[in-house]
Amino acid sequence: MKKAITILLAVVMTAAVVDVAVVAASASTTRAKTLSPTTITISDYPKQVTVNETFNVTGRLTSSNNGISSAQVWHELYIAKNNVWRYRWVITTDNDGYFTDSFSFTGPGTYKVRYEYNGNDQYSCCTSAEMVITAVS
Repeated sequence: MKKAITILLAVVMTAAVVDVAVVAASASTTRAKTLSPTTITISDYPKQVTVNETFNVTGRLTSSNNGISSAQVWHELYIAKNNVWRYRWVITTDNDGYFTDSFSFTGPGTYKVRYEYNGNDQYSCCTSAEMVITAVS
């Protein structure tokens, strides 16, 4: 159980003396809500593509094996030179929690892609497993 305490302080300065007085204090109890755990499962993606070839990644966002509808799932791309993941765009799940993402790579190389759900007041956040996709000329 967490307790939040609010204290209002009044500072009075007189002749180089600082007096601090507690004007009001109140306490309230905050109860944490339990969020349902979630999972993003990627069911289909190519391991190798041709540069500029559009391809699909198919996945599903679930909680207790039930699809989460109309949820926003972020596509993330790993930027190796900066060693960071960057949000790219959002895909919305269908009525059964499925999503299909279509995209291409503009240059040859090995890319890491993953998907992230940020959660809401009912469901917890989650991140898919990383996919490694190689783009060849």
